[in-house]
Formats: sequence, C-alpha cells, structure tokens
Amino acid sequence: MAKAVYAVLTKDILINVRKSLAASLIEISKLIDLKEDLDENDDRTFMVEVANNLLSDADEIKLNLLPNLCEFVSLFPEDNQKVLLNSMIRERLVSTPIALFHYRHRPHQCTCFI
Repeated sequence: MAKAVYAVLTKDILINVRKSLAASLIEISKLIDLKEDLDENDDRTFMVEVANNLLSDADEIKLNLLPNLCEFVSLFPEDNQKVLLNSMIRERLVSTPIALFHYRHRPHQCTCFI
C-alpha cells in the first residue's frame, strides 16, 4: 500500500510534491534496510525506480536528489553499488550538465567516485 502511494506521489503534477520526495528519498531509504536480502521485486528495485524517475524529471527535482545520490547508493549492498554507480551516477554526469556542475563544485559531497 505504501509503495502505491509513494509511486503516485512521484508522478504528481505539483512540482513541490516531487521536489519534497526527491529531497527526502535518502531519509525514506534509510528507514528501509536496503542491504537486507530480499526477493526480485523488493524495496531495493522500487527505490531505484523512484530515484531514476526523479532523476529524469525537471532540473528543480534533480537538484534536490543529486546532493544525496552517493549516500543513496551507499545504502545498497556492495555488489549493487557498482552497478548503481555506473547506471545512475556516471551516466547522469555525462548526460546531465547540471549533475556535472554539481559534482565539480561540490565534489566533497560525492565521495563514491574516490
């Protein structure tokens, strides 16, 4: 039930709702043990889909998620982190000038590249 509500909110027409979700994604993810072994259709997959949807949204939305993206990835098991680094972060840095700007001006907030 909670996933259904969260999924609807990520597609809300109001940008402030999506901005709030993007900014709070890391806090929601901390409440869920993403390192726990779960089945294929688990919370991990759902949270990655939510993050990808928010990262594909308007720049205002992305800016609320990008500062926490490395911390978000660090909440996953180590074997998943490498895949997420390539699929979520490196692709975003290459394809999204705003992400590159953020990384260049605040590299200390993104330690997963080191």
